[in-house]
Amino acid sequence: MFYHLKIFLRRLRRNFIYSGINIAGLAIGIAASVLIFLWVHHERSFDRHHPEAERIYAVTTTFFHEGREPNVTGQSSLRFIQACKSEIPEIESTAVMYAGSPESIIVNNTVFSVKGYVAQVDRAWLEMFHSQLLYGSFEAFGNHPFSVALTESEVKKYFGNSQATGQTIRIDNTDYMVQAVVKDSPSNSIFRYHIMVSTDAISSEWLQRIRERWVPVSWISFVKLHPDADISKVVQKMNDIYTKNNQTNVEAGLRLLTDIYLDTDVTLFIGGDAKKVSIFALLGILLLCTACVNYINLTTARVTRRTKEVGVKKIVGAKRRTLFIQFVSETLIISLSATVVALSLIQLLTPQYQSLVNIPVSFSSPVIWVITGIVLFVVTILNGVYPALILSSFQPLHILKGMSLPKIKDSNLRKVLVVFQFTLSAALIICLITIYMQMQYIQNTDPGYCKDQIVQLKMPKHLLNDIDKTRQTQQTIKGELLSLFDIVNVSWSENYIENIRSDMGGSVDWNGRAENFHPTYCHMGVDEDFLNVFELQLTEGRWFNEGTADMQNVILNETAIREFNIREPYIGERFDFWLLKGNIIGVMKDFHFKSLHEKITPLIFHNQSQTLLNSFLAIKIQAGKSAEAIQKVEAVWKQFFPNDPFEYAFLDESFNRLYQSDSRTSQWILIFSILAVVIAVLGLFGLSVFAIERRTKELGIRKVLGASVPGIVHMLTRDFFVLVAVAFAVAAPLSWWVMNMWLENFAYRIDITVWIFVAGATVTLVIALAAVGTQAIRAAKANPVKAISSSE
Repeated sequence: MFYHLKIFLRRLRRNFIYSGINIAGLAIGIAASVLIFLWVHHERSFDRHHPEAERIYAVTTTFFHEGREPNVTGQSSLRFIQACKSEIPEIESTAVMYAGSPESIIVNNTVFSVKGYVAQVDRAWLEMFHSQLLYGSFEAFGNHPFSVALTESEVKKYFGNSQATGQTIRIDNTDYMVQAVVKDSPSNSIFRYHIMVSTDAISSEWLQRIRERWVPVSWISFVKLHPDADISKVVQKMNDIYTKNNQTNVEAGLRLLTDIYLDTDVTLFIGGDAKKVSIFALLGILLLCTACVNYINLTTARVTRRTKEVGVKKIVGAKRRTLFIQFVSETLIISLSATVVALSLIQLLTPQYQSLVNIPVSFSSPVIWVITGIVLFVVTILNGVYPALILSSFQPLHILKGMSLPKIKDSNLRKVLVVFQFTLSAALIICLITIYMQMQYIQNTDPGYCKDQIVQLKMPKHLLNDIDKTRQTQQTIKGELLSLFDIVNVSWSENYIENIRSDMGGSVDWNGRAENFHPTYCHMGVDEDFLNVFELQLTEGRWFNEGTADMQNVILNETAIREFNIREPYIGERFDFWLLKGNIIGVMKDFHFKSLHEKITPLIFHNQSQTLLNSFLAIKIQAGKSAEAIQKVEAVWKQFFPNDPFEYAFLDESFNRLYQSDSRTSQWILIFSILAVVIAVLGLFGLSVFAIERRTKELGIRKVLGASVPGIVHMLTRDFFVLVAVAFAVAAPLSWWVMNMWLENFAYRIDITVWIFVAGATVTLVIALAAVGTQAIRAAKANPVKAISSSE
């Protein structure tokens, strides 16, 4: 055994170029695939760590309205959940949560901003999801109404290394006592809250009111079923409860806890993309196969160099099985070497990887070693079996008698494998170009409003407790800001303009509306300066005047006019919106108030300049005065809200965050395109070196007989470029299909034109030329006399 290993290591040293190409290609492929599979495993492992997770379901509610699509929500009513618990024996327990977003938390007179939300949970919640208690008591949390449970990281934020239990924190003007400290939720959990307060702290009057309602009011409910429960029967019984209580336009459903994260129909907390997970899993497999292709190609191409070795070993008694094991073992050694290099690359790239995908990578975790072990096993099998079968199949007598070498018909296989490599590389290059152009399209598309030099803030919620004070404060703040030299204009509104999500249905009426037509629309409460701050355009009519004259009137966007089928003349047409009984005074030119993933939908503007619902502040500042303006705005904020953190966002940055996932996808594709190209280039380089080595004498003779350098280069590169052309012909329709599916996620998208494929073909050919052409030119310029005398 030691002898065979010694011979193998000597062969590696003698064939340094080929050994280096094999190890480098495999290392890159293994590192890339392991990182991809780590992410895929993370995405598919959400909430599987909860005990008995296979019996926990989220309750969903589907609303049916005549004339429009059903609306599915992850919310449910407390009354319905209580009825289910008491009337359905298959339900073992229930747990409810209300997600709130406090403005700030005060601890020891220090104000902290809150990222995320505070979860108001009942006692059963902690039992169902088994939060890991570090210290404190769940019993105390359940027994005291104004109790709070904090995660470990949240405790460090507020109290440092001090003991937290028994301490008091103030959340939105209400004091809570810390009764329990729990371990942080893992990264593969949809529950990302850091603060839990008891539902007993909710106002009893308000809680009693919502307990009597069947309509969902922001409550998220889970049920835990008995092991032998039939899901379909449970759902049927739940809907029987609705029917029995005359709730005919609603239907209940159940979603398994472990399926919620990748469920695109209902997003309860955070959500993933099942399609993207499948695509990247396939990409990881293809990258691994591409790396294996290099090894198989180079091993089978150089197989004739080892025929005499095989012949001698067979003559002295070596059996085919022994030779097969030897060659597979050699592959295992190379694969192990490549794996060591791959793990080093992973460790080196871990910080960048974690910042890109936001998941932890730890070599102490068994997951990474299991995935690496599986990849190593697959690589060894893929790389070792076929070459070992070929090498161990030679007949020794044919070789040792000097007869022609066995005809190994693997050249066609090598061509297929080269085509496979460059098909993947070319397809990724085309996809990368398409994604880049779509992202440029998004960046350069005019959303229909000005997003530059605008800062947005949100008013503290506690200000809404006093009606008169709120109205006065809003007007005073606006006046103070407008008096500043660096401020151009200010507007209060009901929401942020870049992501209006107040989708509603019904409760609108106008002359000529069909009785069964209940359109879905969005609405936005604004003041008289909203138009000028965002530089919106009216196609007809006017904007709201200052004061109360237009309090009942509305302005519709072009899509609303068109889809509502409102008759001309639009201006002055009666339009009732909820409690408003007014007229249409203007038509707004369509603008993108959601991301370009979604079509522009009907939008209704209503005048809320004299109400309290406008809690979002937009400030337009002078160009080049951002730093000075922010300081002045903060001073005004602290004047009115000294105990609330000053948090702001520039509109252009918020706009870009709408496409953060798309941007991350483009970065992934860029990285994997580079890796696939590098692997393919290594393989093509190795094959070209080997092909030129075999034809050294032929090239020398051709040069002596007068062959030109361009002619020799053409001869050496022709076959390779034919394979690359075939690969591109396969990659073009494949990448078009994949990108067409991806672009379907955008309501507004680019067209996949022929120039994208021309650019992809050009890049692919240049890469192939760099891999093969340099070696061909070098061989063509070599001294022919030396080539003839030194060749075998």
